[in-house]
Amino acid sequence: MKNVIFNATALLVGMFVVAQQNKSEINQHGIDHVAIVMQSGDTNHSLLNQSAGEGNYASILQVGASNSSQGNQSGEDNYAIVIQVGTSNENDIYQMGTRNSGFVIQNGRSNSVGMEQHGMDNQANSNQGESFAQSTGGLIWQNQVGNDNLLEANMYGANNYVSQEQTGMENLAAGEQNHFRPGGYNEIDQAQTGDHNIAEAYQEISYNRVFQIQEGNLNSATVFQEGEAQSAIQHQEGDGNDAYAGQNGNNNELFHQQNGENNLVGAFQYGSYNLSSLHQHGLKNTSWDSQIGDYNKTLVIQMGTAHHSEILQNQNGNAATVIQMD
Repeated sequence: MKNVIFNATALLVGMFVVAQQNKSEINQHGIDHVAIVMQSGDTNHSLLNQSAGEGNYASILQVGASNSSQGNQSGEDNYAIVIQVGTSNENDIYQMGTRNSGFVIQNGRSNSVGMEQHGMDNQANSNQGESFAQSTGGLIWQNQVGNDNLLEANMYGANNYVSQEQTGMENLAAGEQNHFRPGGYNEIDQAQTGDHNIAEAYQEISYNRVFQIQEGNLNSATVFQEGEAQSAIQHQEGDGNDAYAGQNGNNNELFHQQNGENNLVGAFQYGSYNLSSLHQHGLKNTSWDSQIGDYNKTLVIQMGTAHHSEILQNQNGNAATVIQMD
């Protein structure tokens, strides 16, 4: 009976509500949980559920109007912090396991964050806007399953989108949009399966798109975009592969595909309406492509072991094709 009463009266520290029609709900079952909610403004809503474990911590701060936050934690020593400043922001955190950490900061209006973590020692960070560079209408979705993984999303500007998913151990995925230059309507999609993989994407200005998929171990993929309406797709299967992409201009496109081990591919586009398509299958192949100008096209296909290709296109309207096989 003593254990039942103790579980049913889990620790509640702090609950502070200011202004009108704010609503807070807290449900705790277990041992030594801590929940803190602070609301200032109108019609804010928060819901916290902590169950089936011990030592979970959750804190929510809402300043503004019509913000909504929901947190669900199950397990031991999980940690969630949510800060919402502005209007009509939404957040949903779900954590199951041990020592997972979730952090959300929303500064602006009509932003949305969804985060889900399963496993041990995972961390997910979502940041939308700051006091001098707010985010409007942004959407972040982050999900990871496994141990010791890290997800990082930093979003500024208007109507940007980030989706990141990881399964495995010690993976890292990071996305950043409009941190240094204004814009919006950018999109980042990143998915990784395996261990020790890294995926990073950075976008400035507007209407750019990044899509990266990695399956295997010890792979790395990175994209930098500055300009408008650019597209970068990188897909890697195997172990120890590296892919790099840089785009500066408008309407550039690139597609990188690697299958095997220890392959390296990289492309840089500076200008407009350039197209780079690089494909490698096998072991220790290398391909570099540089396009400086407009309307240039490159196609590279390498299959086998230790092939090497380097292409430089300068000025406009050039076309290059390389095919190498064992």
